[in-house]
Amino acid sequence: MDKEVKVGEKTYLIKELKYKDVAKLGDISKEEAAKTLMKLSTGIIDEEYDKLSMKEGIVIQKVINELNGFDGFQTPLKE
Repeated sequence: MDKEVKVGEKTYLIKELKYKDVAKLGDISKEEAAKTLMKLSTGIIDEEYDKLSMKEGIVIQKVINELNGFDGFQTPLKE
């Protein structure tokens, strides 16, 4: 399942991630994991990733999270 998201003048095709790719991310830093998730989901290259504004990154990350069932994934649990 794929989903398009338009951010500014650019449209990104967000792809659903494979479990095996996400499972490998536990052994790397949060920064590298976020970058890897973004790159695997969108196919962007390092140079594009490095130029993303915070606003653009958040919009794209929200779509990645929704598409892959990560909604609330980074939200702390309430006791």
